[in-house]
Amino acid sequence: MKNRFEEEKTQLEKVLAEESRSSPRDASNTVDSAERSARISHLEQKCFNLQEELTELLRSKASTAEELSRKKDLVSELDDKIRLLQIESDEKNMKLENYQNGAESSEDAIRELKRNHQVLLDEHAALQLAYSQLEKTCENLRTENGHLTKELLRAREQIAEYANAEAIAAAKLRDLQRKIDAENLIRDATKGVLPDAKMAYTARSSPPIKKINQFEANNGEVFEVKFSPDGSHLATAGEDKCVNIYNVRNPASRIESPVLTLKGANAAITSVSFSKNGKHILGSSNDQAARVWDLSSGKITQSLTGHQGPVTTARYLTQTSAVTGSQDRTVRVWDLTKTSCIKTLWPGSKCIDVCNGSMDGSLIMSAHYNKQIHVTDIRAPKDEKQVISLSGRPTSIAVPEDFSQSLLALTRNNDLAVIDLRQMTVRISLTDFENDFRVTADYSRCSLSPCGGLALATGQDGRISCWDVNTGRLLEGANAESAGNLISCDWSSRPCCYRLEIENCCSLVRLKSSKKNSHMFTYQISLIDKSNQISSKIHFYHSKSALY
Repeated sequence: MKNRFEEEKTQLEKVLAEESRSSPRDASNTVDSAERSARISHLEQKCFNLQEELTELLRSKASTAEELSRKKDLVSELDDKIRLLQIESDEKNMKLENYQNGAESSEDAIRELKRNHQVLLDEHAALQLAYSQLEKTCENLRTENGHLTKELLRAREQIAEYANAEAIAAAKLRDLQRKIDAENLIRDATKGVLPDAKMAYTARSSPPIKKINQFEANNGEVFEVKFSPDGSHLATAGEDKCVNIYNVRNPASRIESPVLTLKGANAAITSVSFSKNGKHILGSSNDQAARVWDLSSGKITQSLTGHQGPVTTARYLTQTSAVTGSQDRTVRVWDLTKTSCIKTLWPGSKCIDVCNGSMDGSLIMSAHYNKQIHVTDIRAPKDEKQVISLSGRPTSIAVPEDFSQSLLALTRNNDLAVIDLRQMTVRISLTDFENDFRVTADYSRCSLSPCGGLALATGQDGRISCWDVNTGRLLEGANAESAGNLISCDWSSRPCCYRLEIENCCSLVRLKSSKKNSHMFTYQISLIDKSNQISSKIHFYHSKSALY
């Protein structure tokens, strides 16, 4: 619009200029001049109108520009709102899509849960049926168990009757044997013939009265000594990882070296036990194993492994079975024909010593660190056991050879507890306060005489104490000449009834305390002689035999 006005203005100015230039030449024509003047006036009026119209248009343009600016701002705001709405719409679309996907997943999960629910319902129905059948079976088993319990009680009553009858028969047999031995002694005395040394002898024993021999044994401490069943050989278990076998058929003769040394252990031998026939020997070791040696070849025939701690004791139950105890708080029963563990007992405390309590090896007695003795029948389906509490921590236990109803336990309270196995209580406590009897170590051993009437224990300063088990009376006997500490003792089954003690001493004894674990304190006895060599002494004592 502005351009059009400017073009008309330019054209008008051109016309006015041409008319002014041509006015002198055309003055003669007055008619044309009047027309031109009228035309010029018209044009000037038109130009003025156009000028006013232009001014109005300019004002309208300014207002239109302001309006256009406002519209542009509004359009910009609307564009921003549209963008925000678009973004919000996209987000809502995404959420909607996620919700749709979640809904689809939920529907799938619901369908899967419905299927699983149906499966569980089916399984529940099947379990209900199985439970009903098992309930019926359990009821039948309860009834059968009641019958079996009654039969078991009757069988135990019969076993008790058989045991009593066996004890009575054994007593009668011992009385008969004593009479026969007395008659043989009288007949041999009248003939001037001395009894044969190999003859079976079960007469009542008497305390040791005289030391008849002494010799050096293992290098280091000796933890246990044992006579063979016939009393002709002696086994010593030592800290030097060896078991030495000595020929003691003639104990009074000089003994310089062992006839056989059994090796193969990786740590100290803690206990030894002869088999019933005397052809094998069982030894426990601190290397978490027990071993069986063949005495004819001196080689290891079986290794009993499975304990998780040092094996403190091992004993024969029968010719084909054995029992071991360990610091890992277990007692294991072994089948030697298969070299396998057939039963594991969990007494809950470290095992110190075990022994066989019956002729068939079914009754096991074990002494534990928590001042208890457990009596377990391994024939029972469950680990049924009788617990006997002691006043002190036991160091060893012993039973007589005829498996009578007595058990001997040596404790750190410096006494011997005689336990009645029929009542499972301590019948009498044997002490020797007069001679200040003190137990040497946590592994000191006690022993019962072959007849079961005398109890023997050794202690510090060479003390040898012997008691009458029936009366509890302390008997007079011999003591070691040296002031050494005695650890182990054993009785021989040979007719001359020798006693054996182990003295961990030479010319100087030094007692050291060492903490081997968090539950038990043990004592190490260092044996130092004039040449500063660790050694041990074995003492033999002879006693008279008395017939009753």
